[in-house]
Amino acid sequence: MEEVKFRIGQGEAFGDALVRIARARVDDAIARVESPGTDRGEDLHDVRTTCKRLRAIWRLARPHIVGDLYRIENARLAETARRLSGARDARIAAETLRGLEVGGLEAVLARFEASQPTASEVEAMLASTVGDLRQTGEAIAHVAFPAGDWDCLRPGLRKTYRQARDLALELEDGDEDGRFHECRKQVKYLWYQLRLLEDRAPIADREAGLRDLQKDLGDDHDLVVTRGMLLEGHENVRAMLVERSEALRKRIRRAVEPVFDRPPKAFVAHLESGA
Repeated sequence: MEEVKFRIGQGEAFGDALVRIARARVDDAIARVESPGTDRGEDLHDVRTTCKRLRAIWRLARPHIVGDLYRIENARLAETARRLSGARDARIAAETLRGLEVGGLEAVLARFEASQPTASEVEAMLASTVGDLRQTGEAIAHVAFPAGDWDCLRPGLRKTYRQARDLALELEDGDEDGRFHECRKQVKYLWYQLRLLEDRAPIADREAGLRDLQKDLGDDHDLVVTRGMLLEGHENVRAMLVERSEALRKRIRRAVEPVFDRPPKAFVAHLESGA
């Protein structure tokens, strides 16, 4: 369950809540940067995830924005997360290879380890996010959210659901990695948006299925990233990664219909009915 401070509270106006939650996310991420935990890799991952959660909130705000504010803030957060992605990819690739439990990968693992940023480079990466995070936390307050609660969320939530649903239902055997990657992003945005509503809408019937779907899509992406980082050779390892990806994708396709059985209008109406 999402922390209470990151959920729309009972009796809280939805527009006010989105601003409050976005700022709470920003404050928490900056605290991770400025007050290091015991694992800087986890701090980096948390800040990068915060950028994605904030982009999900901006997608809810987008229908109420006139001008370039959404484009500017979405691009800001995408670039902030991108600056952190290289460090994450090398770490995930190493963890994925270790999980295969195959011998003879010492040289590959050593190369992955060597490609990870130094401690000082990680600190510089994290420090570079603070200004951008503060700016987006200030910018969200300029959104003119409508007074009606569901008027705030309905257009953006319906669009996110429709985009995730369309991509998920169209997935097929042999699809390019990019289609699964784009589906992963949209499903993740929907997952983050629904978790805002844990106290205000009946999401329990979809929560487990959507959680598992976005996790499987993320695991598949990790396999694709790892495969892409391998140099020539190691065809047995590459084949194992492909085999695991194919198995995951079969499970993903089986999971899609129960999660997205309702069309967008009916799905959001169902949420509104229990608010």
